[in-house]
Amino acid sequence: MDAITRYGAIWGSLGVGVAIASLSLSPGPLRNAELASLNWRMEHFDAHPPAPHVVIVDADEGSIERMGQWPWPRRIHARLIDRLTALGARLIDFDMVFSEASDEADDAALARAIQQSGRVVLASFLSGIQTLHPDGSFGPELTVPLARFHAPHGYASLPLDPDKYVRRLPKASWHGEPSICWTVLDRWDTARAAALRPTLAGGGALLRMSGPPGSYPTVSYASVLDDVLDPRVDRAFHPADPRAVASYAELFKDSLVIIGSSAPTQHDSFPAPFASHDQRMMPGVELQANAIGTLMHGHPRREAPWPISASLTVLMPGLAAIAMRRSSPLRGMIWLLALAALTLALGLFSFAILGWALWLVPPLVAKALAAAGLLAQKLLHTEQERSRIRATFSRYVAPGVVDAILRHPDRYQLSAAHRCEVTVLFADVQGFTSLSEQLPAERVESLLNGYLSAMTTEIFRCQGTLDKYIGDGIMAVWGNLGDMPPEEAAIEACRAALGMQEAARRLSDAWIRDGLPPLVVRIGIHSGEALVGNFGSELKLDFTVIGDVVNTASRLEALNKSVGTRILISGATFGLVPNRVTAAPKGDQAVRGKTATLSVFELSGLAGTVPAAPQPERTST
Repeated sequence: MDAITRYGAIWGSLGVGVAIASLSLSPGPLRNAELASLNWRMEHFDAHPPAPHVVIVDADEGSIERMGQWPWPRRIHARLIDRLTALGARLIDFDMVFSEASDEADDAALARAIQQSGRVVLASFLSGIQTLHPDGSFGPELTVPLARFHAPHGYASLPLDPDKYVRRLPKASWHGEPSICWTVLDRWDTARAAALRPTLAGGGALLRMSGPPGSYPTVSYASVLDDVLDPRVDRAFHPADPRAVASYAELFKDSLVIIGSSAPTQHDSFPAPFASHDQRMMPGVELQANAIGTLMHGHPRREAPWPISASLTVLMPGLAAIAMRRSSPLRGMIWLLALAALTLALGLFSFAILGWALWLVPPLVAKALAAAGLLAQKLLHTEQERSRIRATFSRYVAPGVVDAILRHPDRYQLSAAHRCEVTVLFADVQGFTSLSEQLPAERVESLLNGYLSAMTTEIFRCQGTLDKYIGDGIMAVWGNLGDMPPEEAAIEACRAALGMQEAARRLSDAWIRDGLPPLVVRIGIHSGEALVGNFGSELKLDFTVIGDVVNTASRLEALNKSVGTRILISGATFGLVPNRVTAAPKGDQAVRGKTATLSVFELSGLAGTVPAAPQPERTST
């Protein structure tokens, strides 16, 4: 029984795993489900306190009502810069793009405030317009701040996953433009930026989120300009909050201030972990705070390399198949639940302890689908048993054996061996051992399989029973099954031998074209009485024939070498078919293992046909 048949359920389960892994690598329901599970892990196993000294100034809806229609004159932003600088802010990061000129006086005021502060970082923007870049790539167009502001800047766009969620760090630079997160970190902590750049510059690491919107200290834009303490940082509103402060001077001193807008009219909010419930969104300014905070914390989680997760997706269904292969349905379900728990535990341990996010959903889906197939197979097994046995045995034993067993099961028990007249054929390839030592194993396997297939086809065509393969040797029997008369068994064996030689000639032509020596097959045939039945133990049986007829046929095959023939039949076989074959007498020959000589004949054809049997090559075995 070959491995594919014996382990079909396992191979099938592995195939399910491969299919699920392949689907999980592309955008679609499986990938989105896995990303949703990643949200859950980030929310429950990776929430971190906000990075210290990071404050958000929010141009929220209330500020817009107070200060007038957006966009505001740039002199207002200049006033905010002046005030934050005076309050001791260490760095001021605008999550706003000032890419086009506005009123000259306003632009001049903003440029003056930026220059006098010396602490401002501005945002650039990756637009939806596709353009050709100097390196030949095609991608989003970069919009940068006006040159007159003379401020460091970086692109503020954050990468979106296939499900349109923001959950990853951006690359450190894009076509020469740094990410604003890295621009800020370079100015906040140059040494830390240099240490993190080798491992995180490529982006893709998961954000270390600090919770739902509002987790970072946030005050309204208007309240800062009006010097009215925002209730969100008043000790009276947060008496137990260690971040609560009594004044803006205390809040902004030595802080990184990120300025942006959460107003719905600005359309700068995105789905993100912690913000997915009730279709809530997270403002882009707070996502920027989380991205910068991730770099400040360092050591963010990452998704495990896809080959590792894909291998787990393929392996788990295979383990489920192995566990269920010889188990009852109930025990199989217990194994499946245990494997599912193991997958979940491995995924959570890897994420929480090792910092790698292995796939969770694809392995569980693959295991569930494979389990469904395995359980269905077990339920159908009983109904299909009889046809399965017939199909299986018909592939691996000679045709007729299964039918004979089904017709007369009592005849083929261990104790039911019986004597009958049979004809036995032995065939062997001249020089194959030497040839196999000169060729790669794969080449030997291919040649041997092709040869055995061709020879077996001829045996089955002539109603023979394939008894066994012995390396490149073949043993076949006629008359051991059914009601085949001895004469018919002998002529069918002769017919098979001639067919095998013709098949060998065709194979030999192919071998010679491939630069191999000719294929020379030697065959010996003998007829006589043998014991037929199942021989072995209760654990392993072999349906075969035993007796002197077997040994003699084997000796005749070997005798071909010294006689210089391809097919030798014994006098006993020739006596059963004297008028039906063309055979030349080769006299009485001494046969190894026997004291008496044996009359032998060279079989060259059937009666009425022209013999064509070339002499074998003189090579050693």
